[in-house]
Amino acid sequence: MMISGKRLFLALVKKCNQPLSSMGIAQAPNDGIEAISLIQKASAAMTISKSNGSSHSFFNQHTQQNLNLRSQLESRLMDALNKNELSLHYQPLVHLKTQRVVGAEALLRWHNPVLGNVPPDKFISLAERNGQIIDIGNFVLHTALSQTAKWYKAVEHDFKIAINISPLQIRNPRFLEHVADLLKLYQLPATALELEITEGLLLQDEHIAQFTIQKLQQLGIKISLDDFGTGYSSLSYLQKYSFNTLKIDRCFIKKLEENKQDRELTKTIIAIGKKLNLEVIAEGVETVNQDAFIRKECCDLGQGYFYGKPMTAEQFERTFIHKKCT
Repeated sequence: MMISGKRLFLALVKKCNQPLSSMGIAQAPNDGIEAISLIQKASAAMTISKSNGSSHSFFNQHTQQNLNLRSQLESRLMDALNKNELSLHYQPLVHLKTQRVVGAEALLRWHNPVLGNVPPDKFISLAERNGQIIDIGNFVLHTALSQTAKWYKAVEHDFKIAINISPLQIRNPRFLEHVADLLKLYQLPATALELEITEGLLLQDEHIAQFTIQKLQQLGIKISLDDFGTGYSSLSYLQKYSFNTLKIDRCFIKKLEENKQDRELTKTIIAIGKKLNLEVIAEGVETVNQDAFIRKECCDLGQGYFYGKPMTAEQFERTFIHKKCT
């Protein structure tokens, strides 16, 4: 390719195992002249493209800054568990008919003395790439189930904890055994645990996902399909897999009041769930009108700032657990 009389060399790396491909572009001589350097920088640009949801991205100074930040995050994440920098916050799940808090979603938080509060979307993918997600996932399971055991004894009705799981956890051959052991350790019924999975997990290994979901449900554990409606094959998953719960993605709830299409889609998702005898949760509920809408459509549970923001275990207990925990 000739531009202004100078030859432009491109190093391209294309990621094709996703529904949309992502391309990273590095240019010679501005970004380097060695092939290995250009490939590395093109790969870095591809990572940025993928995270932004764009079809392509050029390597530039901003990309380099992102690379430096990622390197810093990775190095500090390695010690985050040992230094007790990771914690859980809990967001209430509200039964819309009874107004009762019937559970919570456990949400991972990371506070580093230097970096401050690091959002999960900035470090979870790093943990998955370097394999740390197994240890972090075990930490989440232990902490959440230990806390839930206290709350389960304190309330006068069934209480459940919802926990997101990673594809790497599902592929771990000891995952099933580990979850069963934790339920036994904390003397919790399996129905008190709901594991949330996303389309990304289902895309990675269909056979393992089907087997593991089936075995988990045989133990009595509930399985939730998270972010329903945003994926490429959401409806087909309802044919292939057995779920207990559908979680309507917050992107539909956010614009309920001004977007007729989102209202119709939300109605349809709730109706599908009802027809399939699934529990339906609307996440991201923030206003009275959004709450009124999902109630009218007979949605089962609501989650969002309208009912309560994510909070520490102590805050959750003071706000929603009315009996003294033992």
